[in-house]
Amino acid sequence: MLSHSRSHQSASLRLTKSQQQYNEISDLIIQLMGDYPDYTDAETLWLEMKEKGLGISISTFYSRLRLFMENGIIEKQILKYNRNAYRMVRK
Repeated sequence: MLSHSRSHQSASLRLTKSQQQYNEISDLIIQLMGDYPDYTDAETLWLEMKEKGLGISISTFYSRLRLFMENGIIEKQILKYNRNAYRMVRK
């Protein structure tokens, strides 16, 4: 009985392929943002990600930015004409 419980536990701790991809994309976004010392608009960042072969939608990209802001990883600056710029939080 104990071995069954352990195998169930280890299976529940494994990431699915979808979760792994989500984490990889998030890591790439963070890495890219770290390359920009100043505020940069989301479209510029997203286009660079696309140039590097990462095919996520702009809405998915904005969702990740919002999640990173909520967790204090990046910060947003509101610009003119309803545009925003983002940068990594420097500690």
